[in-house]
Amino acid sequence: MSNEKKHIAFLLGAGFSVPAGLPTANDLWKMILKHYKLQLEYEFKSSSVMEKPFTDWWLFPFWKTLKSYPNENEISYEDFFDRLLSEKEEKICTTCLSNFISENINNYWNGGNSQSLKALLFDSWNRELVNNHREIVQSCINTYQNIIRKSLSVVKIDGYDNFASIINNLYLCGNHIDIFTLNHDLLVEQLLQTWSIKFDDGYDYNNAKKIGKHLFYDVKTNMHEKWNVNLYKLHGSIDLYKYKENGNNDYRYAKVINGDPFMVSDDTIFEIHPYFLTGITAKLQEYKNKYISHLMSLFETVLAKSQNLIMIGYSGNDGGINNVIFENYDNWSNTIIISPDANKHPFVKEKQAIAINKGIESLSLKDLNLH
Repeated sequence: MSNEKKHIAFLLGAGFSVPAGLPTANDLWKMILKHYKLQLEYEFKSSSVMEKPFTDWWLFPFWKTLKSYPNENEISYEDFFDRLLSEKEEKICTTCLSNFISENINNYWNGGNSQSLKALLFDSWNRELVNNHREIVQSCINTYQNIIRKSLSVVKIDGYDNFASIINNLYLCGNHIDIFTLNHDLLVEQLLQTWSIKFDDGYDYNNAKKIGKHLFYDVKTNMHEKWNVNLYKLHGSIDLYKYKENGNNDYRYAKVINGDPFMVSDDTIFEIHPYFLTGITAKLQEYKNKYISHLMSLFETVLAKSQNLIMIGYSGNDGGINNVIFENYDNWSNTIIISPDANKHPFVKEKQAIAINKGIESLSLKDLNLH
């Protein structure tokens, strides 16, 4: 590799994290579906089901959204999230509610007259749901997000030595390396820390704060200024939380250590769930968020000055990300797509990017030909 210092940008998509044992989009949907079905069965199989308070009966929005698809096993979990989110604005569908009660009482309740139970339940549920629909939907959304967070919280870094070695070599040669990831997991951080590679992830580690057992570090005002290796989580992270402080209505953002769960005490200032972008439409709307907008601005700046753009595990299907790339980067002859089927990637077909048909475990610095 030449002694000339270069600006090299990496863009990591979901495929980058799959070898770490993290779920694919399809795997994630199966986890979500299994959880809700088990929960639904549990709620209605209970012998004391009629004695439960209404707040235990929170599955209607999930059921209603699921019924809007012809095949539950082929659903995009992000599209499902969008539809579930839109339920907060919908009026109660009394036919759907009646079907939900009838279907589940018949399937899961083992005693009494199901028809009379249905009549009793319908009147009660209709009143409660009309008054509390937004809260019921939010309960569903909270559970949905929590399943995602838990599924992304444990990673294995075996098989990533080659990638870490590439970053380390580029770093030791004095190159400027910017790693942009669309993933919510903590894989990249763990890799860099394991290899003792100094990097800046945008948080102020000089000013730790504490609430109870939780340490948190605020996002710096001027992010990613000093280091040769920078990490940007463009879609948030399972350890990033929004909070408000001292009566200020503007959100602040912080990396939270041991942030599970944050949500129980009355004096907590943090939102219930970590801040990571989910959904197709909902995700694009969040690009207008002040924090994400700032990261996108940094993405634009870096792309404009990068000699190379290396994409690993990115499908090319995120319209918002693609727009930023197309408007700020045109050095496609120095763009590399890395995946086992990279030659099928739209950027290879349409932009003549270089395809490297390899998995992350067999990638080498020589493959990248950065000279």
